[in-house]
Amino acid sequence: MHSENRHATDGRDERDHAAIPAGTGWNHDAPRPSGWVAFWPEPSCPDAEQLESALAHWLEETPEIRRAENPDERGEVAWAFAASVPGIDEEVVFWAERAARGAFGDETELHAALAACPWVIRMQSILGRDDPVADHFVLTALLAGSVPESPAILDASSDAIFDRHEIDSWFLHPQAKPLERLLWSVKGTVVGAVERRIDIRTKGLSRCHRPELEIAGVPEPHLDAAVTLLHAVASLLLEGPMPAPGAAYEIGHGLSVRLARWEIPAESVGDEPEIRARICEPLNGSDDRGEGHASVGSAGAGTADESADPAGRRWSWPRRAIELAESGRAVLFLTGRTSDALREHARRSFPDFATAWAALRRCDDAALREEATRAFRILAPVDPAAKEEIPEHAWFRVDGFEGSMVRASLLDAPLQRADLKVGTVMLIAPELVRGWRADLSGRSFGPDDAPALLREVDRLRGVA
Repeated sequence: MHSENRHATDGRDERDHAAIPAGTGWNHDAPRPSGWVAFWPEPSCPDAEQLESALAHWLEETPEIRRAENPDERGEVAWAFAASVPGIDEEVVFWAERAARGAFGDETELHAALAACPWVIRMQSILGRDDPVADHFVLTALLAGSVPESPAILDASSDAIFDRHEIDSWFLHPQAKPLERLLWSVKGTVVGAVERRIDIRTKGLSRCHRPELEIAGVPEPHLDAAVTLLHAVASLLLEGPMPAPGAAYEIGHGLSVRLARWEIPAESVGDEPEIRARICEPLNGSDDRGEGHASVGSAGAGTADESADPAGRRWSWPRRAIELAESGRAVLFLTGRTSDALREHARRSFPDFATAWAALRRCDDAALREEATRAFRILAPVDPAAKEEIPEHAWFRVDGFEGSMVRASLLDAPLQRADLKVGTVMLIAPELVRGWRADLSGRSFGPDDAPALLREVDRLRGVA
């Protein structure tokens, strides 16, 4: 699957994070709070004044504090205060309470550590309309940096749990940059008893003045590509205004999908229904008039391949876009912010990746040496000599190193460079690498897994 930069700019003031235009029918102007949870491992309640001091130390200035005199009449909240954080428009509220029993099991070492924490420190605020991605980055780092005792940070708005390694890598490292896909998680529900299909949806976008996204009825063999497409569309929607319901929305070169306005009935009487943006495409023969002709749909109508809205338009999962992506004939847009963040993340861990490759290539076992030539891949631009923004990226197999350069073979035929074929050997500078993968022992290792990759290589070599 290919990707390309859509924008080269970065930073709050240079980016166009437009609000949802009035009258588009998405109804997501109301601010939605964003919540985080830090876990306190000590038996005694965390001290409010100590947290205030830690916030001031992290911010390198003393924030304005507004304390709550009677935070909770039921006695469940030990203390609460609101702080004004530089760069964040809304107040940031902190409070401490007893941890809920049974919230975590002991499936993993991390879950067991979280379950053992008797107290939690909660944080809540509203992300700004102009740049919710930067606000999320700042606030997650603020809580994680101010409560270093916490084994992890729970993003309560997306259900994502960031362990300490991920926190240090994605939020606290001096070169870490905001990344859109950290704002949401992807949930899935199996539907259909005969042919397994999956409904997938985001959780977390609604706090960014955007509707949650979903793709309904994805056949299980296409699930990985559908998740990749869902992430790509979510990132792009944070870069500009929402398209009108039913209008074609370009997500790559010659590649468009539709966002149909879909109403999810309220679970409780008196609650408002949830409006989601369903990523789909019109069925052949369906009314495809484009902008302004989609209306609220009803889930469950039609066959496994289709659903219908009250206006009679019939929709299916975005088969064409997903199949093109799987075939390698689709170039999905990659936002400038995503490209920059992934490049920096890959750059920091690339020495470990190169060390792991070299260690396998030097071992006495011929099978392991062959494993190194097969299992190690990098994601890089197909034209590394370009002076301007590099549009198209592809996966390469690592063949070796020549000085400071990576010698690598193309695994995908580029769409925009007809002179390059599968197997073409190129020399690539490590600083141009946007991502890397090493598939060993039935597991795929990436930039987040560099220490684990080195341990696995040592195990395979018999030196662990």
